[in-house]
Amino acid sequence: MNKKQNKQILEELIEKEQKKPNMIITNDIEENFKELIKKHTYHKNTKYSVTQILGEPRPVILQNRYSDEIERNAEDALWSFFGTAFHSAMEDLEDDYSLLEERIKDGDVSGKFDFYNSKNKTLYDYKFLSYWTVIYKDGLVEYQKQLSIYAYLLRKEGFEVDKIKNVIFFRDWKKSDIKRGVHNFEKPFVTVEYKILDEIDGMDIQTFLKTKAEEFDKYEKVKDENLPFCTEEYRWAKPDTYKVKKYGVKKSYRNFDNKEDAENYAFYLKEEEYEKYLKQEEKREEAKKAGKKLPTKYKQAEYYVEHVINDKFKRCEYCPVADFCNQYKATDKYKKENGLM
Repeated sequence: MNKKQNKQILEELIEKEQKKPNMIITNDIEENFKELIKKHTYHKNTKYSVTQILGEPRPVILQNRYSDEIERNAEDALWSFFGTAFHSAMEDLEDDYSLLEERIKDGDVSGKFDFYNSKNKTLYDYKFLSYWTVIYKDGLVEYQKQLSIYAYLLRKEGFEVDKIKNVIFFRDWKKSDIKRGVHNFEKPFVTVEYKILDEIDGMDIQTFLKTKAEEFDKYEKVKDENLPFCTEEYRWAKPDTYKVKKYGVKKSYRNFDNKEDAENYAFYLKEEEYEKYLKQEEKREEAKKAGKKLPTKYKQAEYYVEHVINDKFKRCEYCPVADFCNQYKATDKYKKENGLM
């Protein structure tokens, strides 16, 4: 093949390549779309929202103090933005028998539910979540409390509410995951119905709302660093794990939430191993006396306890005031995430 033919082939390849659609894929979006997402904010017309009242003082007080300084990350706000877009599309469902995204209040607390149908006397709230939320039931108790408060507020306005439901759309659903045995959800959404609660934390709902609002009020003038720390339960703190393992084996025999139980179990296994050793030694001694071939000497397995430190601040990854919270900023987790150690 001569130079002329080579040049011709090269020109044909370049021409063919240029006819392909120009396409550049990046893991980003244009700034104007980012701003649109970030500008989507939640508005309340009272001091506290129902979502806040179900929380703890520290994040609520800090949110109210630093609301103008909180930066909304477009990536973090994306699904909230889609939820709002979905609610806007739901306006087509509104008729004489329904209420859509109405804000109702009781004193210093207000809440905005998604959809109420007076025909079936059912209150709905829509969520865009991972299907793991339903599998592990993470947060469902909190959603039940939220809907029960909305039901209380609606009943106070004279509406009958017999049922409360979450319609949950899975943002990570894939049909192929069913075949792989990851989950068994045939469709990318489910409906979860709850019993309507008459009490929360041992109080009727009216008392609960009043008590929580008063609790938050008393911290309004307290300095940031003196606000009560968020509890382990609220932070989704996972207890440390104590794994009982055998030397040379990767998989643990049993896992425990406390060191004492793990050490006791490891001791039990060691004792069991020693018993096996003694029995084998007896057989060896009997064989020796009888002049027979000695059985193999029993090699005792050795066990130990491995301490696994788990995440105690999981919820803080999603908290909008994490950068203003001295409790979280003092943790190794925050320091590592922000290159401070």
